[in-house]
Amino acid sequence: MRIVSPHLGAASAFSGIILFIGLALILLESATRYSRRQSLSK
Repeated sequence: MRIVSPHLGAASAFSGIILFIGLALILLESATRYSRRQSLSK
């Protein structure tokens, strides 16, 4: 049990980082799409 718990903690932290990066990428994509739409309308 002692060997498994640190690995689980590391895995949860890793998944948290991946989740944060994923959210950042989604925000970036939506921002670039919005700017493209604005430039196309002009």
